[in-house]
Amino acid sequence: MKVTAEQPSKGKAIVNGLSMRTVQPIEDGGKDFDVIISRFASITEYYERIEANIDHRVEDRIHASFTASFLGRNDIRSLADVGELRSKKDEKLLRTIDRKIEELDSELPDPTEIKRSRTFDEFDGDEVDYDRLRSGQEFWHASEKRETTGVQNVIINIQQNASGMTDSKSIADRCATAIALAKKLESAGYGVEVNVFNYNTNVFDGLRQGSNNRLLTIIPAKTFDQGLDIVGLANLTAPWMFRTYTFADRAITGLMFGGQAGYGMGSTVEIDSFAIEQIENGIDTSTTKVINFGKLCLNSSTALNVARLAIASLETQHEFA
Repeated sequence: MKVTAEQPSKGKAIVNGLSMRTVQPIEDGGKDFDVIISRFASITEYYERIEANIDHRVEDRIHASFTASFLGRNDIRSLADVGELRSKKDEKLLRTIDRKIEELDSELPDPTEIKRSRTFDEFDGDEVDYDRLRSGQEFWHASEKRETTGVQNVIINIQQNASGMTDSKSIADRCATAIALAKKLESAGYGVEVNVFNYNTNVFDGLRQGSNNRLLTIIPAKTFDQGLDIVGLANLTAPWMFRTYTFADRAITGLMFGGQAGYGMGSTVEIDSFAIEQIENGIDTSTTKVINFGKLCLNSSTALNVARLAIASLETQHEFA
């Protein structure tokens, strides 16, 4: 699944995908940027693009990152190892997610449930509640759809970026908090979409002389109609994935656009209006809320506060018939 690309022109954004490429103008603070936008259709497509384009130039550039403290695990010696691990459970990270779920349960109120409500009757229903039968209460129960206005869908955007000085635990905590919130909201009946993105500046060597260049990578990790795959989402956002496959994808993209493979990911750009527009793609804000776990959420208390504020805002936006 090889991908070719064109050289970006001054002040343009190149959208580089496996099935589409468009060019559009971009301006930020009076400066022009070469912005390469890689938009994938799925996690699988993202992995396959990387695995189809790895060569010695890519592997050599990121091999120095294969240390236990940097990745948060000690069993990775090559990108081939990452390919083997990407579909397996990361037990350490899953335990972190479980702790974050417990933390959210203890510190945050449950979000208003918008899924079907249960009603009880003495003579008719779908199923018997034996505890109520034994206690002499109405024991037949049925589910009824609750008519509601307000936010019914939530989009959670998780930024992978972190500086080389950021410890792997902080990266793991950010993604674990976001995943825990996704689980909490989905359990309450909300439609949940999750996007994982990287947004960097000063990314590529030799892309264009004197240019300000950026890379925005968008991976739709969960759509509204998909169940929450905690293992798959945990692996995609894990520090060891970011500092191996994501570094590799950045190197591959640089080579495609005539630059060099380079090291690392450049400098992190906090999510801004341009990135939000690319990620959200014209959502209906009357029924959909967007929650961003960005650069600042590498602080665990900030990440928790983002979750707290999100649930509080949902609590005030519902009316039920």
